[in-house]
Amino acid sequence: MKNKRPTNSFLVDVFLLIFLLLFFVTAVFMSLNGRSVLINAFYLGITAFLILLTYFLGLTTGLIINLLFVVFQGGLLTYLAVFQKRVDVATGDLAFWLFMPLLLSMSFYGMAYYGLQLQAENRRLKDELVHQSVLDSETNLRTLVAYLRDTQIFTKTAAKYQLPLSMMTIKIRYFNEIRRILDHDQLDALVRLVSRVILSSDEGLTLAYLLSRDNLTWGALLFVDAAEARETARKIKTKFAQELPKVISLHDIDISLVIGVAEYDPKKMKDGHDLEHAATHMIQYDVGNDDVAKKY
Repeated sequence: MKNKRPTNSFLVDVFLLIFLLLFFVTAVFMSLNGRSVLINAFYLGITAFLILLTYFLGLTTGLIINLLFVVFQGGLLTYLAVFQKRVDVATGDLAFWLFMPLLLSMSFYGMAYYGLQLQAENRRLKDELVHQSVLDSETNLRTLVAYLRDTQIFTKTAAKYQLPLSMMTIKIRYFNEIRRILDHDQLDALVRLVSRVILSSDEGLTLAYLLSRDNLTWGALLFVDAAEARETARKIKTKFAQELPKVISLHDIDISLVIGVAEYDPKKMKDGHDLEHAATHMIQYDVGNDDVAKKY
């Protein structure tokens, strides 16, 4: 995969240069052939139409349509040269437009195709970089990758020294509905607010994580039992409700947190995934009276 991106970039440049060269040749031909302005304008329109068909319908369909045009144009040239004795027209204006639409269509399609491939590769590399990162650049919270690494250590420590270890999974209540009414800036403000509230908690919280940006999920590991972790969750909710009205872009939106808590059980849980899934599963039971966590 390492060689794919330079290859795509190189091919985009090559097809772009070919397309520009062909377009330049076409422009020069039309400027020097002023006696057939209408014919050239007509074929230029057909060429643009064939380019669009090739781009939107795909290479195979576009190639077939262009070849049909070449056959038609070749038949027209043969008719003019043999039956109408118009050799000057057949070998001049119309001959130029025999293959030029095909060449322009193929070069434009190649440029567009490899350009899209390059964009897809860039997105893939960006997603891969984000996935492999252990620290979220905007919130300074550790990521899912870091969480899985950390839990390998913490679960072993908890089991060895018989320490309680709990996991909190934190989400926005009715996030799918709320996301529809938030713009990009408001969403960023919400992410920063929740992250700041979690980081400001000193209730035995060991490490905090931003587990997912797509579905806005935070996590936290605590060396306490489930009961103490639930108390910490309640305080985080209260703190969030107090801080929400202070954010101007969010003060008129009813937003609250839902938090699931699970305690690590070495007999039932193999790794960090199991612990995180257990905490996420407990979110469905966070349906109590959240008046303290609501914005009035």
